[in-house]
Amino acid sequence: MHSKGEIINTKTFDIINDDTIVSVDRSLARSISILNKKGYYTEHANLAKITTLFSIINLLYELKQNNLINIKNNEQTIKNIIESTIHEATSIMFKENYIFSNIPEGFIYDHNTLFYFINVLKDSDNIEFKELLEMDKEREKSIQLLEEWANSLPEINGGKNV
Repeated sequence: MHSKGEIINTKTFDIINDDTIVSVDRSLARSISILNKKGYYTEHANLAKITTLFSIINLLYELKQNNLINIKNNEQTIKNIIESTIHEATSIMFKENYIFSNIPEGFIYDHNTLFYFINVLKDSDNIEFKELLEMDKEREKSIQLLEEWANSLPEINGGKNV
């Protein structure tokens, strides 16, 4: 696995230059550790934030407030644009394209990458966004399902006993 950031010692504040250490989002760490110990080696793991979505919401709000767009007359078009924009929540890229007999509920496995996407719109005909708390709960549930799945996988390629 590789890290895009640096690791800093919280006591000395020195940057740790150790190729055997990687930075992983805290909520994914157990699952990533289990997968790698079982022989399912990962290249990259990410728990994305949905800040882009909120930029879009703010833009729509400002356009509406300044009478530059009539949301009611363009509701379906706006909804289609939002739904077609994928808001990634979790992704794990494996070093190989492993064949899994099953994957966690709600996840998609494609080209050696496991994805979980959060639908930001409520299931409604109108443009109704889910509350942040609701999306956080969905993300937490996906992380729980991921860890349960990782624990259920058999060891391969001489993985270390978990």
